[in-house]
Amino acid sequence: GQGVPTGGSSGQVLEKVDETDYNTQWVTPSINVEKSFTINDPINEIIPLFVLGQSITISELRVAKLGSSDVEYKLGFGSSLGTINTDITTNQTQSSSSSTLVNSFLNDTVSANEFVFLQIVNANSATQFHITIKYN
Repeated sequence: GQGVPTGGSSGQVLEKVDETDYNTQWVTPSINVEKSFTINDPINEIIPLFVLGQSITISELRVAKLGSSDVEYKLGFGSSLGTINTDITTNQTQSSSSSTLVNSFLNDTVSANEFVFLQIVNANSATQFHITIKYN
């Protein structure tokens, strides 16, 4: 019909370009997603959080913990289970004096079919570790 351009791919939506009638284009919508994970009685280990069917860009990482000791951790991704090939964060410490740590990222892209991992480098005596990852 009038104003609907040819083409477009699966998952794309029709978007109005400006105030002009019938001036439209096909676009891939940008969707912000949050995934949260809670680890009870964390130990020093690499934990696979999820594997991706498509590439994503990580924009934020929020971490909280319970217990009196610092927790040292890092987030990374890799192409095989249990192996971090690329660090998204260098070793970060969630200290006993803070309740939530927020890391913001610019364009940290993880490719399709890669695993996203949380590595607990030093759990000390934390009783719970919670992580929220925001991406699109």
